Amino acid sequence: IQWDLSKFSRNNNSLKQHAIINGRNQNEKIFEIGSYFGQCFTYSNSNLVPLLEFTNNNIVCYEPKKAWRFDSETKIRSALGLYQGIAGEYGKGRIVILGDSSFVGAYLIGQNSRPIGMNSIEVKDNFQFTLNIFHWLSRLY
Repeated sequence: IQWDLSKFSRNNNSLKQHAIINGRNQNEKIFEIGSYFGQCFTYSNSNLVPLLEFTNNNIVCYEPKKAWRFDSETKIRSALGLYQGIAGEYGKGRIVILGDSSFVGAYLIGQNSRPIGMNSIEVKDNFQFTLNIFHWLSRLY
């Protein structure tokens, strides 16, 4: 299995309209972020709204019977229309659900120590995206 960068951007409508994506001003506005692993999912709670939607038919979702155990019986389907991030009001608070932690971490992977996550050179807004999440969760806006 080849894992690589999945980009979410305004250009392909995979970044959805939300305060986290728009930020408080032009300097905080998110234009492109990327994930490297993680899950795709659906949701049905009307209090939650999408942040990140897979809009590329070339991205696939693996559905192993046991986590991270891939074999010839592993189901593979298009991730088109599935999500990797949602947010909303829940009870008296706010919640953000992400299907990948690489958005909010800074990692070096592989033999060449490729930077991914907030220190990625391939997508520029992962750090701001993480900051915007915490601003929104703490009700700065």
